[in-house]
Amino acid sequence: MESMNLEVRKEVIDLNRLVEIASQRLRFLADEKSIDIILDLEPLFSIEGDQQLILEVITNLVENAIKYSESHKQVVIRTCDKQQMVQVSVAQIR
Repeated sequence: MESMNLEVRKEVIDLNRLVEIASQRLRFLADEKSIDIILDLEPLFSIEGDQQLILEVITNLVENAIKYSESHKQVVIRTCDKQQMVQVSVAQIR
């Protein structure tokens, strides 16, 4: 994405919904390795950003977590409100 000349489109988005979409898209990949995807989503206010770009970033993070995890692990995706920002974290546990 860094090498492309992209026009960022600002729109109001639901970050938790984007996390849900990304996890649903990658469920088949997780199932192949018997990896559980756990969503720990804090209620968030809508934010402004480029929905497509943010979805691509979240999808890439989750895909990498699945790809580089051993079988029978868990990938946890968390969202939280940190003062004036929101945070998304993706971690492999167990």
